[in-house]
Amino acid sequence: MCACEPETCTLLRYGLWPASADKPQTAFSIPLLELCVCLSLECQVSVEGFCNTLRWKNNLTLAEVNTLYRALVGESISHFRHHHFRQRSLVDICPQLDDGIICPACPKADGDMIVTLDANFGLVRKQSSGTSVVEPLHGTCMFVDEKDVEEYLLSHVDSSKPHEDCSNFKAGNVLRSQKQAKKLDVTGVFGASCRHEMPLMFVNMSQGERLAYPLYVIDELLRRCEDKNIHLRVVYDIACVVASHLHKSGEGIPHNISLAVPAFHVYGHKLPCQIKYSTRRLNGFGLTDGEGMERLWSFLRRFARVTKEMTPSHRLDLLTNALLHYGRRKSTDLGLSTADHTQIA
Repeated sequence: MCACEPETCTLLRYGLWPASADKPQTAFSIPLLELCVCLSLECQVSVEGFCNTLRWKNNLTLAEVNTLYRALVGESISHFRHHHFRQRSLVDICPQLDDGIICPACPKADGDMIVTLDANFGLVRKQSSGTSVVEPLHGTCMFVDEKDVEEYLLSHVDSSKPHEDCSNFKAGNVLRSQKQAKKLDVTGVFGASCRHEMPLMFVNMSQGERLAYPLYVIDELLRRCEDKNIHLRVVYDIACVVASHLHKSGEGIPHNISLAVPAFHVYGHKLPCQIKYSTRRLNGFGLTDGEGMERLWSFLRRFARVTKEMTPSHRLDLLTNALLHYGRRKSTDLGLSTADHTQIA
């Protein structure tokens, strides 16, 4: 190695990714790691599964595979995944470029913005999976600061419970036993996406399903739109309960918000709710079915078997990368999907 530059820089110039930042002894081919990242995000292949694939492809011994896995797992692959995202988005060179978070089709300053909310109780994290000494590399790119959420939960008292409504659907915290819940420090994820199914905002849940979670997300969305002329049309499985809670608390529903229940879930509600809150009966929702989060969950829940065993920071980074990848898929195909929806309309 030349002493005029760090060893890691020399390796990168030769197309190699060091296994450690300080005095690296092992390096990986960057195209190989790019394949690993793509397989991870698109096919949910774990690092262990990727190493075992290399074992049978290259006829490696078990000892060689174990050495490869120990060098790759943890910080090395996490930092490469983050580097791969930043290199592709070019945000370090030109910060005003789109980093994949903003939907290209949603209104930016004026108009109606349809947002779908939902909770997923499969994206848990075990208490036994360790702790993190560093913050997530992506920061609050997708997941909001947990301290802010905890403060909101402490200051917010629910007057009704989400499972005590007119809906026949059972929430995850109702179905999960107390014994199972005690082993988890994250019991699920609450999230929001726009009508074009671009991921917007996500919250780690630690107290089961509470009305405070959708109310927090709604408040945050309102805060982001406070200097804009945007009307939020919020679609949520139990929007009727949220509306009732806001009226009982004396807050009322803000003038720039409309609430609705998704087209499929509404049939699990009582008839008055179906008439009052169905997206098919309300003005301004068009042909939006409000089930975009269900389609997002069908993709994201595939990561649960890997992320439930991760440290908090590694888990958030992988889920954030997965959401950014999902958003990239949606924005890339937006022209085709818009044309299809226009033809149906």
